[in-house]
Amino acid sequence: MPVIDNETESPVPFTHGDNPVKETQPNIVSPDVESNLIDTERLDPAHILVHIGGSRWTINYYSQVLAKGDQPQHYNPNQPAPYQQYISIDDMMIMVDEPLTPSFDSELNKATLVGAATVFPYVKVNNGDPFVADIGNGRLGLFGVTAVTMNSIFAARAHRITYKLLFLLDDQKLASLNEKVVKKTFFKRDFLRFGQNPLLVEEDVDLLRRLNEHESGLLHRFMHDFFKPRNNTLLLDIISLDENNNPFIYKSIYDPFVTYAISSITNIQDHPLLPKIRVLNIEGGSISLSKNIWTALIRSEFGSFSYLDRYMKVISQRNFASNPSLASVFWIKEVDGVMYPVNRNPYDDRLKGVSCATPLFDELPDELGEMILGKLLGSFDGDLPPEEVSVEELVADAPLYHPVNKDMSYVLSEYFYNKDPYRQSKLELLTNQYIAGQPLEPRELLRICDDVVHWGNNERFYYIPLLLILIKVTKRTM
Repeated sequence: MPVIDNETESPVPFTHGDNPVKETQPNIVSPDVESNLIDTERLDPAHILVHIGGSRWTINYYSQVLAKGDQPQHYNPNQPAPYQQYISIDDMMIMVDEPLTPSFDSELNKATLVGAATVFPYVKVNNGDPFVADIGNGRLGLFGVTAVTMNSIFAARAHRITYKLLFLLDDQKLASLNEKVVKKTFFKRDFLRFGQNPLLVEEDVDLLRRLNEHESGLLHRFMHDFFKPRNNTLLLDIISLDENNNPFIYKSIYDPFVTYAISSITNIQDHPLLPKIRVLNIEGGSISLSKNIWTALIRSEFGSFSYLDRYMKVISQRNFASNPSLASVFWIKEVDGVMYPVNRNPYDDRLKGVSCATPLFDELPDELGEMILGKLLGSFDGDLPPEEVSVEELVADAPLYHPVNKDMSYVLSEYFYNKDPYRQSKLELLTNQYIAGQPLEPRELLRICDDVVHWGNNERFYYIPLLLILIKVTKRTM
């Protein structure tokens, strides 16, 4: 018989005096049981930004190029360049929490300056990395990293460095340091807010600069051409010619969807007229239920493309006479027509609140009326390209854009909505790439932006907001 029978006897707890010691059993949890543990690896590095404090200091950092097994070493001006190589990071920002203070360096046997700061994520720092910074009075100093510690919030990590002043720099010493640079990058702090790597090579910096210039220039051109100060709203003017062939504004069209797009993709700081934009009231027709290309792109509702209102027509503002609301489009006498969805489905009664029976522009010449309704050029009726022609070749030869309302579809052509690989323009191909979640080619987008100066009134009104969307997307995926 065993000394202890586990089935019939229980162990006697150890006692200390009259108080028994409570046994602690391990809490073993089955893998199938859900817990409150957080999967830290899925957190974005940008989450740590709010926890980084200090004073901003712009420096030029030199990160050592180390192979597997190499040990970091301090900068040595006498070391040949092949044996001490760096990746430079220009305009890098660090957050100083210990400002420069005098200290005595026992190794160099001289007085120096020491300090500490936090480096933003994505930047690789090593003990011994040098950096160049302004130390006041127009002087540049070369500092060396003396220690690196890692601070983290869940999976988001940032490094804190301590550093000391090695010596003051002159042009000759700075040139000697730059000779050891094998790759030059630039630091863009704004990219951190979107979880992007803030280190860009020189070519990407130039592309980013051109994208920013076009983003600002296109918005200013759009507001200059289509913002009407008298009504504080956006109107598309239909230009006609008088008997002396002088252009004049024949009619003005209000498109609520373009107004929604511009108001959604811009900040009021981007242009002084943006806070003044007034959205006219056309809710009598339940137009807020419309799902179109603008709502899909801005809200990323890409799964609803089959249900978009892809057909629009211009209806007279007299259709809104029964709407007594303030700021109704009916009371704006400069507005002659409103862009409105065409109800192509007889079983869809979402947009039957307004009658489209009142004709618009009855007195217009036939060719002008057809342009307004999008029938001027008609749809493509040519043969399909031969099978031996690849899609890549067709894309290379595709036009930059199709005329607006080329085939009665709203903004973009039927080729875009049907994802036709042979007949889409480059602008439509880029838009479909964005919808598919693919990175956009910035050079192709810049080609289209450069061509805006040659566009007509309709193309600028509808394609500039689309270009602004694509520019923002391209910048976030660089």
